[in-house]
Amino acid sequence: MESKEREDYLDQLKLFKAKLPIDQFKLEVECAEQAMLYDEVGEWVSEIKSKARVAKDHVDFTKADLSLKIRKSPETFGLVGKVTEGCIDAVITTSDEYQGAIKESMEADKFAYDASILLASVEQRKSMLRDEVRLFVFGFYNSTDVIPQEDWKKSEAAITALRNAKKENEGDISQEDDVGEV
Repeated sequence: MESKEREDYLDQLKLFKAKLPIDQFKLEVECAEQAMLYDEVGEWVSEIKSKARVAKDHVDFTKADLSLKIRKSPETFGLVGKVTEGCIDAVITTSDEYQGAIKESMEADKFAYDASILLASVEQRKSMLRDEVRLFVFGFYNSTDVIPQEDWKKSEAAITALRNAKKENEGDISQEDDVGEV
């Protein structure tokens, strides 16, 4: 993949990732735009996967082409005497042309994998939107009891203390039961 194409890919990936967060105060807009986002990402992922398949086919073509060239003119590739399949495979595997094709294919596969993860994230975003709408409909966001983020750690400590106290009480009850059984 050329550097310009690689930059375009990374720019597009960043652009799509920037669209993933959900603004809870604009749920109607987020819901309306979800289908368009999924369509855009789906088409882009399809294109990236197609490029990965072409790169993989190019590896196969390069290998076959080198094999034919070696069989036609083994001396050009430094082979003297009897040319075996093992010799041909070794020359192909070590050739710069084949290694370049492999590298491009691996990079295209990585991009296709990353694009698939993005598509899964967009699908997950749909589920999150559905959940956010449910929370809104059932009045979660209208509650005045929402804990500010800076108080989360305090709340977490309080919950832990309550759980520990409950465990201690349960331990006391089970000890009393043990005494009653004797």
